[in-house]
Amino acid sequence: MGYLLHILLAVAAQAAGESGASLAELPSVFGLVLLPVPWLLAQTLRRAAMAGHFKRAARQARALHVLAPALFACLTLGTDWVQRVRDWTGAELNLFSWPEASLAVAFAPFVLLQVVVLHAEAVAHEPGVAARRARVVFQSRMFFSSLVPLGLYVMLSASVGWVPGWKENVQEVALIHAGFMTALLTVLALSLPTILTHTWDTVPLAPGPQREILNTVGRRAGFQPRALLVWRTGHQMANAAVVGFGGRGRRVLFSDALLSMLSLRELAAVYAHEIGHVKCRHVAVFLAWALTFFLAGDLAATWIAPGDAWLETGIVVGSLVVWALCFGWYSRRCELEADLFSLELLGDPEAMMSALERVGGRSRDVAGWRHFSTAARVGFLVEAWRNPDLVQRFRRRLRRLAWLGGVLFVLLVGAQAWGLAQRFDQDRVRAELAVGHWERAVERAERIEEFDTEILEVLRAGAERQGERERLTPADLERELTTELRRADWAGGAADAELLAVLGWPGLDTVGELCAHLAAGRRVQGQTLLKDCPQRWAIHIREGLGAGEQQADPERPGSGPRSLQ
Repeated sequence: MGYLLHILLAVAAQAAGESGASLAELPSVFGLVLLPVPWLLAQTLRRAAMAGHFKRAARQARALHVLAPALFACLTLGTDWVQRVRDWTGAELNLFSWPEASLAVAFAPFVLLQVVVLHAEAVAHEPGVAARRARVVFQSRMFFSSLVPLGLYVMLSASVGWVPGWKENVQEVALIHAGFMTALLTVLALSLPTILTHTWDTVPLAPGPQREILNTVGRRAGFQPRALLVWRTGHQMANAAVVGFGGRGRRVLFSDALLSMLSLRELAAVYAHEIGHVKCRHVAVFLAWALTFFLAGDLAATWIAPGDAWLETGIVVGSLVVWALCFGWYSRRCELEADLFSLELLGDPEAMMSALERVGGRSRDVAGWRHFSTAARVGFLVEAWRNPDLVQRFRRRLRRLAWLGGVLFVLLVGAQAWGLAQRFDQDRVRAELAVGHWERAVERAERIEEFDTEILEVLRAGAERQGERERLTPADLERELTTELRRADWAGGAADAELLAVLGWPGLDTVGELCAHLAAGRRVQGQTLLKDCPQRWAIHIREGLGAGEQQADPERPGSGPRSLQ
């Protein structure tokens, strides 16, 4: 989970760099000075620990752990790295654009920095070469297991984008986009067990007493997984997990450290705990609540900030942050419910409590985001064994929360589906425009009774401008508008800017209005609008104004491109 947070922070840094929120414009080669920083901090940490300054060393260890996304933010916001990648690949690199393979190039420095940090942490915490190597290998596997799903998402999206027309329909038609994202998430979820078992170092659990006791517990619980696997961590982690969905699709992983420290009774209790998560459908409840928060945030964003992509994204992200906080609260109680399942299945409270104490070790009083402390869990089991009424009340509350999440999820999915269906015809018009089929767009728009008549006239003008061409894509219009502005063809610029504004390009309505004023000879009105134009178009407008002045008076000293300001 930790590396997933690192990756999300790095994605946020990449998005900030793409948006132009830079703090400096140093050449990207200056990013090389960031590479030694983790090792320097690691040496400082070791010296502090050896000198007995343990609190200072702990603070430095926490800083080192999150250093990779912080350094990557320095690269994206402090240098011209994003622009360099755009120049090399020709990609748009925009948070709201379609994922492209060029993202791998833009994201590569973060991966390199994270690997450097992993090595620096090993240097700081491990005494010998073999121990450092084992730590780096294990932590690298953990990092890449979190990174692979993101890479798979980009790869699948880029593949769809290569098929003519598919990307535009997914982007513009909200109902198709929802179906695409559902299919993509389903593919990722189904592939997760394979990803984890290949990125983590796993092997089948060998026949013997441990496998026999686990099979016995599985039969008693009516649970038959596809495989029982040993997760080889170099004895750095004591944990167990169930991955996968449905029947024989699940795999159960036991880390080597866990298998070596638990007795057979304790191992049986831990396995029953993991089965409890499955039997209580905790993953399904988590997903229902997560999607409920996401859908609620999306509906709120559409209602509060329609058309403002950044504000909409902020609202949705805010709803997910609230869910993350609620998830921790709910997850801790689901762990208690899984403990209760183990207790009732085996009727052996001592085994479960002993296993918790062994795994908790010296940190038995320390709680986590998803787990109560070992002391709290053991105390709960003791009280539950003595007081069955407590168990009934506890489970009743969790069942109510599960049902509430399911009902809200169904209602919000229904509301979203109804809203997307209402927009379907209008969205299909936008999809036709995005691929450059203006005549088809006009035909579709004419069949929609409530379609805006003014926009319909603009679409008809676009269809006329398309002429003999099979398609008039937004890229074609962009090139034509650039040429018209540079040549001071203000009438043509006004027409093309209006078409691009209909396609949703930001700032083009202002450019169109400015061109209309200049075409009519209203220079003063145009001057007042130039400062509100996007910078990329303002540059071309100034170039066109300068060219026009040169043509009007080629002998005038100092004639040339001039700003209206």
